[in-house]
Amino acid sequence: MKINEINISELLRLMYAFDVVKYPDDSMAPIQSYSGKAQVFKRYKDAFNTSFYKSLTKELPVLVNLYDLIEKELSSKYSDYKKRAGVAIPRFGSVKGVEKLRMELRQTIFEIRLIILFQVAIFILSMERFARY
Repeated sequence: MKINEINISELLRLMYAFDVVKYPDDSMAPIQSYSGKAQVFKRYKDAFNTSFYKSLTKELPVLVNLYDLIEKELSSKYSDYKKRAGVAIPRFGSVKGVEKLRMELRQTIFEIRLIILFQVAIFILSMERFARY
């Protein structure tokens, strides 16, 4: 497995996206995790020493692997979904918001992945809460 460098701001954004203390349900999404760094860094500064953020830091390898998996499979899963919905030739790159410019495309893909990760986190939390009853 090839190890790539990961910018610390991307790791902090990933942690922000999974901050279930700040975003305990799906009534709000952590859009700042992809729309700007200021809130992400402020939240980290305020919360880095809490037990939640310490435990979240330990889960970063899992979150990065999940992020990578979503990045690899997002286009094909989108195509599969659209084909099942009756679209003959799905075009992931033509989705509104997916820009063809490299920097904007990278940012948009990052945004989509964070939204999916947030939704996965909410689902997992809801299943854990359900299992308690």
